[in-house]
Amino acid sequence: MSRGYRSGNHIVRRISITLAVLCVLAGILLAIILPNISINDANLKVLRIPFTDQFILLENAPFNDPSQVEAKPADTEEPVRPVEGTTYQERIERAVFLPYHLMFDPAAVDAFLASIGGQEVNTVVIEVKSPSGALAFASQNPLSEGASAESNEPLLALKTKLNEAGYAVVASFSCFRDNALSKSHEEFGLKNQDGALWGDSMRYAWLDPYSEDVQVYLLSLLSELYDLGFHEILLQNLSFPIGTDTNLILYDEGKDTEAEKQTRIDQFLFQLGSFAADRAELSLSVRFDAAEGQSMQSFANSFYRIYLPLSSGESGGIDHTPITEFSALLGEGTLPYRFVALISLSERTSNEAFAMKAETADYGIGYYFESQDGGYDPLLFQTNE
Repeated sequence: MSRGYRSGNHIVRRISITLAVLCVLAGILLAIILPNISINDANLKVLRIPFTDQFILLENAPFNDPSQVEAKPADTEEPVRPVEGTTYQERIERAVFLPYHLMFDPAAVDAFLASIGGQEVNTVVIEVKSPSGALAFASQNPLSEGASAESNEPLLALKTKLNEAGYAVVASFSCFRDNALSKSHEEFGLKNQDGALWGDSMRYAWLDPYSEDVQVYLLSLLSELYDLGFHEILLQNLSFPIGTDTNLILYDEGKDTEAEKQTRIDQFLFQLGSFAADRAELSLSVRFDAAEGQSMQSFANSFYRIYLPLSSGESGGIDHTPITEFSALLGEGTLPYRFVALISLSERTSNEAFAMKAETADYGIGYYFESQDGGYDPLLFQTNE
């Protein structure tokens, strides 16, 4: 009996020691994590991952208080989707763009729908966050004041109208090109050597991708869009600034290198991946401009669908190089679903745009016509035969 008693005491002591060690480790872990939880300048709660430059957006941020968020319409039925390609992964994109300045003009929307009706179009891209920084929805984020819409109802009504007309709706979201926030909170904007805000060829200022507060702000807006029912989002301007005179931008020492810029964008891709992993119905796509900070490999690994602006080749026709390079990364079997040829109509005639589309036929890929005036010539949608 005494031997069994001693054996029992030994087991109890081992359990007690193990529990004590676990309590000490838990205390150490809390001591490391708690100091890294804070409310940042954007009034959002974030957790900085210890010993790294990465962070996690905590969902119980103040502006997400349900009592403060505008109620959504009671009708929550699934929207009407195109018959062909009923899921995001199955759809070969045949898309057109509806710009921000036309979205809430009923006559303009009707004219837009008339120009694409009866054609092969299956997707409409609408501008929910424009490069100007204007938001088409009523954000609860305090940093959006002055750029945010007064109500969500017009945007939701437009989405319903497009869905009921048989189109999938993709929300276009400009990331770091944001003139409004850069000017209302200059601490978030990129600066010239003289300390003034840097502007691109259209005089639009850009947010600083190195800023943690900027990244949290963008994630918070994406969260609001998702909650409003926008589950397909096209990220644009996900890079450092594009264009001339970027050499005038002042960066901290050691951060004005392609390697550092790509590392920073890749870190944001990690945040986007974590964000999307928590939202099962979310499908993020991206525009690739070969801009500073963008990597073909990183984008191919991070996004299912990639939009690539087509350009002219040296010997005429389109430049096929980026298509073949992405084909190698994405895989020929999935290329038609994962790759979209972006054709801008700003500086091209309808005949030229159609010719570019025709050249992509052998790849079987989708297309996206981008017109800033919202008008589309039926010629664009003819078959390539």
